[in-house]
Amino acid sequence: MKRTWLLIFVLVMAADLTAAIVITSPRATSSYDAGSNLLVSWRTDPAGSPPPSTRLSIWLRTGPALIQIGNNVLLSNGSLNWMIPRTLFGNNLEVSIMRQGTSEVLSTTPGYFTIFPPTRVQVLSPNGGETFRPGGTILVRWRATDIVTEHHQFAGIFLLYYSGGCRITPSNFFHLPSGGSPPAIGSGETGYRLTIPSTAPLSSFYAVQITVQSVDYISRGFMVKYDESDGCFTVTR
Repeated sequence: MKRTWLLIFVLVMAADLTAAIVITSPRATSSYDAGSNLLVSWRTDPAGSPPPSTRLSIWLRTGPALIQIGNNVLLSNGSLNWMIPRTLFGNNLEVSIMRQGTSEVLSTTPGYFTIFPPTRVQVLSPNGGETFRPGGTILVRWRATDIVTEHHQFAGIFLLYYSGGCRITPSNFFHLPSGGSPPAIGSGETGYRLTIPSTAPLSSFYAVQITVQSVDYISRGFMVKYDESDGCFTVTR
C-alpha cells in the first residue's frame, strides 16, 4: 500500500511540474514566414515550477522529428528569439521545452502553428476593367519574389470565372503553358499568353490566379502561395 501511494505522489508531482511551465508564444493556429523571427515565451507558476536557475533546451517539433532552436537557456529568461531559416517551413508544428541535457519535456505548445514559405507572388495584369474575347489571348504578367529555387515550382495559371458575381462562387479553368512546360520560376517579372477557351461563358466576372508550390522542408508535402487579379475583367463577343 505504501508503494502505491508513493507512486501516485510521484506521478502527481510530475504532472504539476509540467503544468507549472506554460508556453505563451507561439500560440495555437498562429503563423509565421520563413526568414522571420519566432518568439518563444513562457510563464511559470512559482508554486510548482523548477528553480529559476534551471537550464532548458528548446525544440521545434513536427511529429517525431526535433530541431533544436535553443540550448542552455535559463528558465528565468522567460523567452527566446529564433530566426527561422528561409528554407524551413511546414504545417502542424509545435515547440517543446525540455530540461537541459535530458529528454524530460517540461512544456509543449497547446496546439499547432505554421511556418509559411517566404515567397511573394503578385499578379500585375490583368487587374480588372479589361475586355477580352473567347478564343483570344490574355497577356498574364506577374512578379515572384523571395524565391528559394530548390524548394519551389510553378503550379499553374487559373482563369477564374465567378458565376455568382465578382469573387463569388468561382469555377476554375486550369491552364499550364503550352506543351505542359511551366515558365522558369524565379524572382522578377514573368509573363505568359493565356488562351481563353472558346466555350468560356460571357461575363464581366473573370480574374486570373498565379500559383506557386513550395515543397515543405519538414514533411515533404506541398504548401501553396497564390495571388489573383485585384479586380474582375470581362469576356465578351
